[in-house]
Order: sequence, then structure tokens, then C-alpha cells
Amino acid sequence: MKNKNLIFSFLTVVTLTIGAGCLWTSCDDWTETEQVDYGVTTPDGQNPELYARYTQAVRNYKSRKHYAVCVRFDNGHSGDGEKDFLRSMPDSIDAVILENAVTLNSADLEDIPVLQTNFATKVLFSFNLSSIKENAESSGQEIKTLLAPALEQMVSAINDNGLDGASISYTGDIGLGNNATVNASIAEMRQLLLDKITPLAKNGKIFFLESNPLFIPEANRFVFWYVVFIYVSIERSLSSVPITRNKTAG
Repeated sequence: MKNKNLIFSFLTVVTLTIGAGCLWTSCDDWTETEQVDYGVTTPDGQNPELYARYTQAVRNYKSRKHYAVCVRFDNGHSGDGEKDFLRSMPDSIDAVILENAVTLNSADLEDIPVLQTNFATKVLFSFNLSSIKENAESSGQEIKTLLAPALEQMVSAINDNGLDGASISYTGDIGLGNNATVNASIAEMRQLLLDKITPLAKNGKIFFLESNPLFIPEANRFVFWYVVFIYVSIERSLSSVPITRNKTAG
């Protein structure tokens, strides 16, 4: 037994010695370091002709009758990878509504025209009318005091950054009840909104309405391309948002 242990120890020493010698020899044979290009080649850079055909096919698809796909995007972040960039949105999306359209970063500004030009994706400003109304009521201010500058900010962002329009979200009282004072306040709010966005709509900008369609008088509904009906399912307690195209829209 003792001899076997001696033989095993001897073999271990020999093996380690040979391994160290090979490692030393390998180090002597190393070549000079060279710089490796890890640059990412985008699809348009790999095969420009094929990519052009693909983007044209996407645009052709969106120009035909199809189910519209619209999403909200919490833009303005870039710390958690590609998911934070507009360029990573699926090409088939028809419209993306920017949650932070007032504070677009450099990546957003670079990606927006790519989506618009290559894939005919509409990029919209998210305008929360409900939030503005609630803030006015909680602070005791008139709605126009907060709404007027917010509308100006929206219009400036659309024009300055080449956005396609805006999605107007409103889930409050639509002004058709028996309270004349409330109805008058809602009417004033609605008129301020329409006065600001109607000229833009006539000049080619598009608007979505995420609200009860009765909030907008029939004579003014031509302003909106799509109406998103918002309701809550009692059984599932989930929000459902069917979308319909306004036949009178441009």
C-alpha cells in the first residue's frame, strides 16, 4: 500500500511538471495582441437592397386595410438595454404613443425619423387631459390656467420634433349631465382643446381620442383618426381598448 502511494505521488509530480512546461511553452508561442472590431452591423448595413425591399413591404402592408396596432412607450430611458430604445419597437406597429414626449433624449430624436420613414410608424405625443383637469380641481385653479400652457407645450413638441400628432386621453365627466356649472366647465375645456388641435389636423397631423366618443361633438369628430373606447370589464377587472377608425378622418 505504501509503494502504491509513492507511485501515485510520483505520477502526480511528473504530471504537474509536464503541465507547467507545456503552459510555459504556450506562453512563449503567443502572438501579438490585435484589435478586434465588435461594431454592430445593422440590417440596412448588411444588405441595403434587401433591407429596402423589406421596409417597402412593411409600408405597403400598413397602407392596406389591416388591424391597427398601437402601443404606449415609456421613452427617455437608456440604462436597461435595447428595450429602452424606440428602434427596438416591432416594425409592424402602426403608432407609438410617447409617454414622455416633452423630454425627448438624443436617442429618441435619432430613432423617430427612422420609424416614420422606414416603417410608416406614427409617433404621437401622449396628452393626459384627465390629469390636467384633476390637478386644476385639486389646486382650486381654473382649468384653462393649466390647460392652455399644456396645449402650447404639446403643439411645440409636435412641431419642433417632427411628431405625427397626439393621443388625447380623457376619462372624466363628458359634460352631458344635469349640472349646468359642470357642463359649462367641460365645454370650456373641450373648446380649448379643439381650438388648438383642429388647425394641426387640417394641416396633416393625426390625433387619437382615448375617451368616450360623446365627449366630442359629432361636428368635430373629423379631427380624430381613431377613437379608442375605454371600458372596464366587471368580470375580469381589466381595461379593454378596442380601436375604431373615424370614417370622417383624413
